[in-house]
Amino acid sequence: MFEILYDRVRWFNLRVKFSQSAKGLQKGKLLDYGCGRGDFAGLASKRGWECYGLEQDDEARTFAKQRHKITVFAPGETDGIQAGSFRLITMFHVLEHLPDVDTTFKNIHNWLEPTGRLIIALPNPDSYDACHYEKYWAAWDVPRHLHHFRSEVIIRVAEKHGLIFEKTYPMYWDAFFVAALSEQYKGSRNKWIRAASLGLKSNIRALFSGQFSSLIYQFRKSL
Repeated sequence: MFEILYDRVRWFNLRVKFSQSAKGLQKGKLLDYGCGRGDFAGLASKRGWECYGLEQDDEARTFAKQRHKITVFAPGETDGIQAGSFRLITMFHVLEHLPDVDTTFKNIHNWLEPTGRLIIALPNPDSYDACHYEKYWAAWDVPRHLHHFRSEVIIRVAEKHGLIFEKTYPMYWDAFFVAALSEQYKGSRNKWIRAASLGLKSNIRALFSGQFSSLIYQFRKSL
C-alpha cells in the first residue's frame, strides 16, 4: 500500500517540479543534472523539450536512455557539451553529493544560454524537521551528502559564478518523506503516524518562517 501511494505522490511531484521549473520559458534544450533513471527528463520530453541527462550511475544511465529515449552523458563525456547549449538546467537533490562545487557551477554557467535558468533543490538544515530530529535527520545522509547549504550560502556561491538569484519555493512532500526515514532511523513505533504529524507540523511552521524541509532555488545566468 505504501509503495503504491509513494509512486503516485512521486509522479504527481514530478509534474509539479516540471511546471514550476519551466514556467515562463519557451521550449528549448533541458539538461537534468543527476538525472537518475530519467523520469523527470522523460516527462519534460513529452512536454516538448529537447532533453538530455547527466548521470554517473551506469545502470541508471542505461535505463534512462532505453526507457525515455534521451541522450544521457556520463561525467567523463561532458567535454562535448557546447557553451550556451541549454535553456534550462535542473539539479534535484544532486549538488550535495558532488565533491567539487565550484567546478560544477563553472560548468553550469558555461552550458547555460544567455539568461538561461538553473533550478537547484536542496535539503534545508534550518528546517523544523532538521532541528527536531537533530542527528537522526535523514537528510544529513552521511557520508553520501558531502555538503549542506543554508539559503544564504547557496545563493552566495551561485552568484560568485555569475548566476542571479530569483526566488525559492518549497518541496512540501519532502517533509513527510524525510520524517518517515528519520523515524525509521530512530527505531520509532508507529513511524508513519509520527512522520505524518511531524511532516505536517514542519510545513505549517515553514509557512511563516520560509524554512521548508527542502527548498528549490531558481537562478538565471547573468549576461
